[in-house]
Amino acid sequence: ESGSVIRWTRKPDGAWDKLKLALGGAEGVIGSGPPRIALADVTGDGRNELLVGTSGWSAWRFSGDSNEGSLVEVADSGEHDALGSWIPVVLDDVHGSSIIGTVVDGALLAWAAGSGRQPFVTVSLSGKKKGRNRERSNASGLGNTVLVRVGGRTLRADSIPADSGAGQSLQPLAIGLAGARQADYLKVVWSEGVTQGQLDVASGARLRIEEVDLMPTSCPVLFAWDGECYRFVSDLLAVGGLGYLIEPGTYAPSDPTENFLMPAGLAQPRDGRFRLKLTEPMPELTYLDRVGLVAWDLPPGWQMVLDERLATALPDPTGEPITYRVEQAPDRVINERGQEMTGRVRGVDRRAAEVGRLDHRFLGRLADEHVLVMEFAEPLDAGPGEPVLLANGWVEFPYSQTAYSAWQAKAAFEPPTLEARDGDGNWVVLADAFGYPGGMPRQMALPLPKQKLPAGTRALRLRTNLEVYWDHLTVIRSETCPSLVRRELKLATADLRESGFMVRQVRDQFRPHFDYTTRAPMPEIPDPVGFYTRFGDVNELVGTADDAVAIFGPGEEIHVEFEAPGQKIPRGWTRRLVLETVGWCKDMDLYTGDGSTVGPLPETGRPVEPRDRLHRRFNTRYQRGW
Repeated sequence: ESGSVIRWTRKPDGAWDKLKLALGGAEGVIGSGPPRIALADVTGDGRNELLVGTSGWSAWRFSGDSNEGSLVEVADSGEHDALGSWIPVVLDDVHGSSIIGTVVDGALLAWAAGSGRQPFVTVSLSGKKKGRNRERSNASGLGNTVLVRVGGRTLRADSIPADSGAGQSLQPLAIGLAGARQADYLKVVWSEGVTQGQLDVASGARLRIEEVDLMPTSCPVLFAWDGECYRFVSDLLAVGGLGYLIEPGTYAPSDPTENFLMPAGLAQPRDGRFRLKLTEPMPELTYLDRVGLVAWDLPPGWQMVLDERLATALPDPTGEPITYRVEQAPDRVINERGQEMTGRVRGVDRRAAEVGRLDHRFLGRLADEHVLVMEFAEPLDAGPGEPVLLANGWVEFPYSQTAYSAWQAKAAFEPPTLEARDGDGNWVVLADAFGYPGGMPRQMALPLPKQKLPAGTRALRLRTNLEVYWDHLTVIRSETCPSLVRRELKLATADLRESGFMVRQVRDQFRPHFDYTTRAPMPEIPDPVGFYTRFGDVNELVGTADDAVAIFGPGEEIHVEFEAPGQKIPRGWTRRLVLETVGWCKDMDLYTGDGSTVGPLPETGRPVEPRDRLHRRFNTRYQRGW
């Protein structure tokens, strides 16, 4: 019907109700033809009014399901001809939207905001990040949502204008504060799903917000007491990630088991106990089933690593110790550009081999294939034991939304492949798309059975287009250590606590680092909806792998203490600590499966009744972040 405005309201069952709005009392403004409509707060009360008109404009306030609105303001073109078009425009930072109109005789009319309006917060958004050209939100700040907390109310504004007109100019957002002089809290939900907040935002001035380089997801972050403080170690359970999208309809499988070799000498006992913290400083969940600490004692001349990596092809890692006495380091390492990288991969010094150009479209992907050729002085199929590729490094993970956009662009992520050169100079695949160090700085190993190696080979080649930073590369000779001693340490304390958000730093080559002593005010981080574990003692949940999980989320940690061994190691022996974990993690990426909720809970098929009984006792804390 010409000149009518219809409102459709979605009901809980998904059906839509159609309602014609009553717009009487605006004669001469709403006439024949399709009216123009827009939403804007023109009073400052924190609620949008409906702006509507054909030959002029009018502002209406509607409430509830009623089709009867109250007329707030009405205007026509006065002595001029009928309005050709009009648009709400934020002309100043104090009073909110004005109305600008054009008439057919060429005049430009303005209806400025009146002095009686209530205070506004005015916000300009940009997805650009200072010092880093890796933004995923657009530079204009389009597609973002701003939530403002004032007293007991939550106000909302969207950066895409709610306007049926042809003009969609980029404007700041004007949010009325309903009489308050400042907003208690403001949160931006960026188009990539990251949230960012600010406290105590004053009215009457333009607030310019650039997206900070927040890490929208990772995995639980490990800290260890080193004798002086809780020191950042790495992250855990990337292999147990839930709901990670590969392509529409396909999610990566999760492996809930990870063993982590602690850096030598880092963890020190305090009052007879090793103290560790598994924390969540980002918007994600951890489902921890079991945590254990094992001391391995090695005789003089022996060292150990673990058969661990984030495997993207078979065989899966075993997590078991690999012991060795002999290391066969490469004499020379050259990258795909012919650059010398030998010094970069000779030892663990956080100066990794350069990866080349980044593909700025997709986080974690390189623009070109990254290749490292390792030349050895002696044949790899000779010497004692079995050769094992040992690598230290870190990876820049793509997120589910990154994987989705790369799938759309048919841009593949190609995990590292290892090859060996044969006697004719040809490269033979030893391990196709085998995997990589699964997360923040850590160690990985890849056994190289001698029967797979070309006879007399003295060269290995790594190839990938993933953003993997190889910090140390070498080959070790695996042998069985007959005197190896395993001591499982007693779990003395496991306590779930509120910890806050540790400050994250991004160092050279995008290497992450966390400072446990410093907290960041990050109340904008939301919580996935569901039941979490209540705070306090969680020994019964994390002492045994039984699918009964301790569930904790953003700003929380599990503090664990293990009794240090009473036995001292003999002179010349070495003791290494291995943290054994069983669990899962899940982020809140827009494309992660069930990323906004705690459920469904992961399981491995163990008996249901004992698990459910423990969950009913412990997982009673309901969270619903805003």
